[in-house]
Amino acid sequence: MLITAQNLYYPIDAVPEFWEWLVHMGNAGEIKMPIETLEEVKDGSNDAERDLLFAWIQDDAHKAAILFGENVQPALVQRVTNQYAPVPDGRRTGCNRSRSVFDRARFG
Repeated sequence: MLITAQNLYYPIDAVPEFWEWLVHMGNAGEIKMPIETLEEVKDGSNDAERDLLFAWIQDDAHKAAILFGENVQPALVQRVTNQYAPVPDGRRTGCNRSRSVFDRARFG
């Protein structure tokens, strides 16, 4: 979600309100993201000067606001994935599904 938002819809330098809203909602406990999502951002770059999303995610206040601090429950992730993310041929799988599905498993 973060990468798509930055690259397609809400670039940090063009729509800072979106990123402020994420922090606000995270601080309010309304949204959280698993560490895997943050690590995915870090895997893409390590240059805070050239990659605004990498710089944003490195900010301790941002990280604290949106980071979900609990461990993954694989059985719950699988259950949600099976229900919400079937593969096109009708089989159901839990591998590499979208982060929104992953987040649903954590938050219900």
